[in-house]
Parts: sequence; structure tokens; C-alpha cells
Amino acid sequence: MKKPILLFTASLFSLASWAQLPRLEAPDFIEYESQQEADFLLPIAEENSDFSYTGLQAARNLKEVNMEGGTDAYPWLSKDGLRLFWTQTIGGEDQIMQAERPNLEATFGEAKVMGLNLAGLDNMSIWLSADELTALHTVREEGKIDLYFSQRKNKNEEFSTAAAILSLEGVANLEFISAPSLTQDLEELYVYHSGSNGQQILRFKLGAFPGLYQFEDVLIEGADIEPGRLSHDGLRFVCNNAQRELLIFERRSLSEEWVEQEPIPLPSDFSQLAFSDQEMVMVHSYDRLWESNQLHLAKSIFASKSQPLAAENAKELQLQLYPHPVQQRFTVAPLLPQEASLERAELYGLGGQKLREFPLEGQAAQYEFDLGNLPSGSYILRLSGQGFLPVSQLVIKQ
Repeated sequence: MKKPILLFTASLFSLASWAQLPRLEAPDFIEYESQQEADFLLPIAEENSDFSYTGLQAARNLKEVNMEGGTDAYPWLSKDGLRLFWTQTIGGEDQIMQAERPNLEATFGEAKVMGLNLAGLDNMSIWLSADELTALHTVREEGKIDLYFSQRKNKNEEFSTAAAILSLEGVANLEFISAPSLTQDLEELYVYHSGSNGQQILRFKLGAFPGLYQFEDVLIEGADIEPGRLSHDGLRFVCNNAQRELLIFERRSLSEEWVEQEPIPLPSDFSQLAFSDQEMVMVHSYDRLWESNQLHLAKSIFASKSQPLAAENAKELQLQLYPHPVQQRFTVAPLLPQEASLERAELYGLGGQKLREFPLEGQAAQYEFDLGNLPSGSYILRLSGQGFLPVSQLVIKQ
């Protein structure tokens, strides 16, 4: 039997430039000792005032990766659309696969089994961070489903099977869960749940320490809701129902409430949609059976809306961290929203224990941190303050 572990957070931002900036004095810190197939066309629907189908193109069967006579489901598309991750049934077991292409006009290359799959178990739906250094996927063993986190230092490395199990609290008797999605700051978790009382999209919020997620609310529920996905920027959630309707929720920033949009009729039996900036990948089943699921690719119906939405999200802090990996000292250069200020930086171990706290002041261009005599390994630096959403960044000490 697996023993749940506290989940670690990881880098959800691109690694910084190696350019050296002038450094400041390291802030004081407080040290802690304990844990506090057949190709077909999608018909073009009429435009309406709320939404446009303009640009919706042919949905191409991804024959290069779909397994003949097998199941391909739960897709996830990288932000640039060049890497595809999904679930494929092989020898009676579900495994997470990946495939890559050099550009958006090319077909995907050979499907490969990902290194994070746990042998002998059903490795199911996967989510990756925007920088693809952190992965979250569902694993089923003897009817019980857990959420596993994995990490890697760069995209050329395999994810490790030495993953941590995320802890969910506040919902009794979780039955079948799948299609997890996180916001890039790790503050919100969305999962699909199917049980005796119907189907729901559940939202959880990060708890008192990394790895603990507390139930917040139900985004949508019903007897015919199917798995959905959160956009890379966290400002749109999309799922579908058995009536071939696309259900859309949008918000202007991560701090605002969701607004449900008018449902959009789907031209065919598509489900489990996932989006890059320009394209969408989805599952099509001619008989609505798991065994006949195949992946299809089309131009995203949201492509023209993605950039304005992202630009309106003005409450996110961005940062650069260098050098990385770290020897002992490293510099963080934050880019703060207007009228925002930093107040503190906290360093956590992967088990969730707070190791150090650095008081910060104001809007300095960069801050230097010293890891001192901490052993080599991975740590989480969390920045918080006024006027922006907290940011968690993976720090690897060599």
C-alpha cells in the first residue's frame, strides 16, 4: 500500500537568463528546524455576438500516434503546440505517452512511453506546467486513484517515478477522479470527479503548506459532465457534456470569480479538449466507448482570444532566477505589477517544512539569497507580498 506524502511544489516559470546583474546584499533570514482515423471536416457554425467560429479548420486524425484498435485519450498539448502528452492503453494497462514535432505544420513523431509511468498500474490523465518541468498525473491501483507529482530539471530529461502523492482534503468519498489541472502558481487545483451522485468539476485551493489542497467549491456539476481542462494561463476552463455542448468558464484574472459563458454546440462527438495557444487536441469516439477513442487536432477556436485575455491579467509577478542550478548564492530579479511590493521570501523543503524566511522590502530590482550550509537538493522559494499573487519557484542546489 502506498503511503501518501506531502506534495512538493516546483518551478512553473521559465528558467532565467544566465546574464549577471549587479547583486545586492543578501537579506537577513530566520531559520526553521521543523515543519511549520478517418479524416473529416468540422462544419463552420454561424458567428454570434459572444463567440466566433472563424478559423475553425479540419480536425485531423492523429494517425501518427493513435493506436489501431486501442484507446487514446486524456490529451494535453504544450503551450507552443509542439509536444503532445496523452493516455494510451497498452497490454491492458494505461500508460502516459508523449510525441513531438518540429513545427505546427509537421506531423508528430514516434509515440514514446514516458518515464514517470509506474509499472503494473494504470497511469492515466496528465497535466504539465507551462515550462514542462512539473507533471501531475492520476494513477489507479486496486480501484483507488491518487494524484502523483513528478519533476525534472529540463525538457530533455525524463520525469522520475520517484513522485509524491498530493493530499486532498474536504471531500468525503472521492470515487473516480481524472483530468487534473493546476494554475501556474500552484494555488488552484481542478479535477474531474465521477461518482454515485453524478459528475463534477471540483476546485481545490492550496492549503497551509505545499502538497495539501483543501476543497473550495464545485465549478460545475450534472449527470452528463465530462472531463475538462484549465488553460495554460488559468483564465479559461473548458469541458463538455453528453449533449455535444462546449461549456466555457472565463475570468479576467486569477483573483476574480469565474463567469460562465454561453454553451457552444460541438459539430461532432468530441470530448476531453485541451489547448495550446493556436491549436486544440480532443478525443473523438464514433460509438462513445473508451476502446474506440482517438485523438484529433484542429485550430483552436480560442486562438484569437488568448492574447488579449493574457494581457489583462495584470496581477501576476514574473521573476528571473540565476544562476541555476545554484551552488550557494543566487539572485532573484522580480518584475512586479504596478503598485505591488514584496514582503517576504520563504524557503521550503520538498516535504513541506519551512526552512528559512527572508524579510524583504519594497520594489528592489533584484535580491540575493544565500542557502548557506543547506545540503544539495531541491527546495521551493515562495515570494509573497501586496498587490500580486504569490509565486513558487523551484531552486536546485548542487
